[in-house]
Amino acid sequence: LLESAPCRGDNPAPNCGVEHMRLGISLISRSSPLRLFYDINDGRIAGDLGALFTHDVQIYTPQLGIAHGLEGMAAGHQGRATTRHMAHHVDEFHIIEQGDCVIIEGTTQGETLSGREWDGRKTIAGHFCAVFDFRGGKISRMHVYFDPDFEREDASRSG
Repeated sequence: LLESAPCRGDNPAPNCGVEHMRLGISLISRSSPLRLFYDINDGRIAGDLGALFTHDVQIYTPQLGIAHGLEGMAAGHQGRATTRHMAHHVDEFHIIEQGDCVIIEGTTQGETLSGREWDGRKTIAGHFCAVFDFRGGKISRMHVYFDPDFEREDASRSG
């Protein structure tokens, strides 16, 4: 499940030594708090999201821009008000970990307030990439990259 890119020969892989895996998210030390984050965020379990972050966390999302601190995290969570529900396909994440940084590529599914459904395994909407930095075992930076157009209102511009 857990692999490192090969570092042999005169031409090592570009990501030589970077640990990555599919499935088994709990096996990577930095990913355990991330599994907890997504489980709480998606409502699978109850918990305090703020406890997973440093007090001065830096957050980025396309809708929010850059925000700082736990208050910024709360404001970022408000952005989900455009959806009735949303869940991440945690067991299908592609994860890369190096040092105190974890990068996750994944998909979501859900329903917008207007009733439009998406499933990133089948539609363009719902794909994301998130970059997490850790300090002292807590998330100190979370930058999430996704297309917030779940309604596909921009479909005419995407060709």
